[in-house]
Amino acid sequence: MYIKTLITLLVFAPMTVSADVQLYGNIRSGVAVSQTKTNGSSHVTRTAVEDLGSYIGLRGSHPIGNGSKMIWQFEQDTPVGSSGSMREYFKRKKENSTIHTGG
Repeated sequence: MYIKTLITLLVFAPMTVSADVQLYGNIRSGVAVSQTKTNGSSHVTRTAVEDLGSYIGLRGSHPIGNGSKMIWQFEQDTPVGSSGSMREYFKRKKENSTIHTGG
């Protein structure tokens, strides 16, 4: 019984590792500085980290037979600015969730 199980695992094991998955992304951020002068005497300077289009994603392919592959991709904006935490961003995103398909 043990030998049959071992042979079955050895035969089907290569099929489970044939999928290709890639984690990718880009962090784009910058520092924004603004200065406001009022009546020439008082001024306010603000500095903030701004998000310039950061994202993270997963993409890959999986064989479906006869040499054909299914290709898939999931991508998500990931803000890194000082205007809020990522937890708050994803909470708002979940409340207003949308699904996009196609190119």
